[in-house]
Amino acid sequence: STLAKSSTYDLVFTARSASAVQLGPSVSTSVALVVDQAPVGNLAFPILYDLAAVETLRGPQGTLFGQGASAGVINIRTVAPSTDRISVSGSMQYADKGTAGSEFGEQIYDAAINLPLSNQIALRVASQYRIETGLQRRMNAVPGKPAGTDNEISDFGIRGKLLIEPTTMFRINLSAEYGKREEDGQTFGGIAIRPNSTTPLGPPGSTVGDLAAAAYLNPATCGVTKFSLRAEQYCEEGASYIETEILAFSGRIDIDLNDDITLTSVSSYRDRKYSILRREFSRLVTAPAARNERYDENSDGFSQELRISWTPAKTGTLMLPLG
Repeated sequence: STLAKSSTYDLVFTARSASAVQLGPSVSTSVALVVDQAPVGNLAFPILYDLAAVETLRGPQGTLFGQGASAGVINIRTVAPSTDRISVSGSMQYADKGTAGSEFGEQIYDAAINLPLSNQIALRVASQYRIETGLQRRMNAVPGKPAGTDNEISDFGIRGKLLIEPTTMFRINLSAEYGKREEDGQTFGGIAIRPNSTTPLGPPGSTVGDLAAAAYLNPATCGVTKFSLRAEQYCEEGASYIETEILAFSGRIDIDLNDDITLTSVSSYRDRKYSILRREFSRLVTAPAARNERYDENSDGFSQELRISWTPAKTGTLMLPLG
């Protein structure tokens, strides 16, 4: 199983060779994503941070995870608040484009703090900021942007979790999360191939087929010097800009009715806003194949789960959930 990012979509989940590319918030996926027991569906955010565990469950799942889990489940648990002690953690990652084979520049900053407020209450706040530059480069000047500007993708996320445990048999876990992604400069541009050409494309032994440079309406005019499959260099009439925001709340209540039986309620709400100020779908300077402008998509989702679990205290190896 794999969990990967995509420059086009938010996240791509693959389990047992079945992928769940998130084409839209209303599309039912074959690989379910669950974070802290709350189903995320197609309202995911592209960064994951402050993780305690990531589990892959083989599908089909129907007992605890239900619809949207025919291929499997990616079950994620974030670090929980603790009443034990105050703790602070942080990290930084840096990659420079062109150094040690890196194809783009990247900076990642993580920080987290755990605060016991009493013997029964604890708060944990975690955050991540990530910035990626240079995966693509706009070779022509556009209003407000000079020629040769690298694209930039920035992600920011912050999560707060509150643990309330009045007794050993009653626990409340509350969570609130906000995330924002900004994509400044991104294109769907692809190379055009002349299939009848006898010139090899790429390194020796590659597929035969020359580049059809004329398809770019004289690329020398816009300064493209390198053609690649991922459109490392491109031109566009106006600067592309895309913004994604996510706001999420969840709450879990666990009540131990006795040593064997636990009643659990999980409620979650997610709101996702996706906005395209402008996005072009080719590298044609004067005649783009298509483009989006002033596109807004607002989606939200609510889920409620109630289950009762029976785990014999004497064995501890058998659990029967009902919900």
